[in-house]
Amino acid sequence: RNQAAMKIKMLSRPTGDTTRDSKKAVFKVSSNPDPTLHPFERAREYKRAVTAAKLERMHAKPFVRALEGHADGVYSMAASPTSLVALLSGSGDGEVRIWDVAHAKTMWSVFAHDGAVKGLSVGYDGTSFVSCGDDGTIKLYSLSLESLLGAVPTAEESSAAGSAAASSASAAASAAAVA
Repeated sequence: RNQAAMKIKMLSRPTGDTTRDSKKAVFKVSSNPDPTLHPFERAREYKRAVTAAKLERMHAKPFVRALEGHADGVYSMAASPTSLVALLSGSGDGEVRIWDVAHAKTMWSVFAHDGAVKGLSVGYDGTSFVSCGDDGTIKLYSLSLESLLGAVPTAEESSAAGSAAASSASAAASAAAVA
């Protein structure tokens, strides 16, 4: 019976190194600034410096004005490509507002969806816009007439038989918004 003996060495630290003398005592944090031991530290510091500079520039711009009027948070925005003063915003309560940014006033508003307005897009000619919401519909509006031109349920909301018609109608609505 030859049994091999194994020696085990236990690594331990004295409890005085890991416990505080009082509740206000601070642990010492050791660091080694040697770049050969930490090759990515320089890149990390560069990234932090760039982020700090960007934040400083972003906050240096003057705040112009707030547009007040929505009862809930704003979830989507779109700007008109043909007008410098028209801005659209869609809120969590389903309201779409068209703003006159120069005077900070609402030009027109409509409760477009049952639920949040998740997306807005203005046609390239600036005469119409499309909104989509949590209620599963896509709606096409005329900016000049301030009226609804059409509504299409999304594929999830429509039945299997009507999904082909819904997808072709949504494509037509998107084309009308872009046209």
